[in-house]
Amino acid sequence: MGNSPQVKLGVGACINFNRKMSNMSIRKIRKKTIIYFALGIFIILGFVIVNCCIDKYNLLSIVFVSDSNDYAYQIEEVNIDENEIVIKGWFFELKKVRNETRNVNDNNSLGILLYPLNIDRKNDVTSEKKVKGIAGAVERQIRNDINEYFSCEYDYSDCGFIARISRDGLDIENSVFQVVFKPDRYAQIGIPANGFIEKGVLRYYNPEDEISLDVRGTDLEVVVANGCCLASCKENSICIYQYGNQLYYITDNGFKFEDGEKTNIEYLIETTQFENLPVDRKNKGWFWSNVSGPFEKYEVTDTLNCGKYRVSVRKIPEDYSVYRISTGHYVDGIWEWNRILRPDIKGIEKSLRGK
Repeated sequence: MGNSPQVKLGVGACINFNRKMSNMSIRKIRKKTIIYFALGIFIILGFVIVNCCIDKYNLLSIVFVSDSNDYAYQIEEVNIDENEIVIKGWFFELKKVRNETRNVNDNNSLGILLYPLNIDRKNDVTSEKKVKGIAGAVERQIRNDINEYFSCEYDYSDCGFIARISRDGLDIENSVFQVVFKPDRYAQIGIPANGFIEKGVLRYYNPEDEISLDVRGTDLEVVVANGCCLASCKENSICIYQYGNQLYYITDNGFKFEDGEKTNIEYLIETTQFENLPVDRKNKGWFWSNVSGPFEKYEVTDTLNCGKYRVSVRKIPEDYSVYRISTGHYVDGIWEWNRILRPDIKGIEKSLRGK
């Protein structure tokens, strides 16, 4: 018995319905696939953008901490052309501090920033506050000369660096920038260095503290012309020049001297060569040298023509390396003034070679 027309119609309708449902399912699957694919691309791009933003944020954000004896560094040279600022020098974190082995960051993670200063107000860059700096690309270099000077049980030969910072948008001629080291470029801790760039010129003191010296016709003329000013304190009328392996403390009438020729100048020296320190320091378990003494004891005003200035000269030790000097006028447990000096290692070595 043959199928009725009604049955055939029903079967055909079901087949057409199934085809339509199948086509709709395929279209939905394709649509969902495209949506999911686009969503996946969007999520990936989002992660990339966020990661870049985080990276940029970490590079540019700084929480200043005080200059520490855990680090040795020197900014040796700054060159500026129409496109970029190039900073050269060396930096390393000591692997041994006060006889304790420390885990330190890989030197390749070093970050270097420029922090713009407002020289119209007092800047305290040692306070722990978050600020913004301009980041640069850092290339590490081998510095066997520095490693040899600091010769010890650790190898610091990879301490050299060249930092390149774009000058786009920077007012070089009318601004002052301080160099800031980030031992870990992805962390927010910044070490404010004793390097300032004023109108393209490298200085080792804040330009707002500069003292203008008139040393024409005196024996200080060669010191100021060929030496390096490591510190200047206008408020206390003193500046410190390094000339070879000697430090010249130059003061004028505004400097506060103690009665009885007892103006104590602290002179605390940090080194990587603890074994070469004076015996009394090692016997007491002290891993730095203290050669403090009265300004008047080392005064050279009677032997040099210093003009209107009073000058005390201290020798930078030759028996051990020197990477940091804490100095200042200390009275009754209070600092009248104090500065952290980072001596010019090349100047020391040149002086020693000349002997």
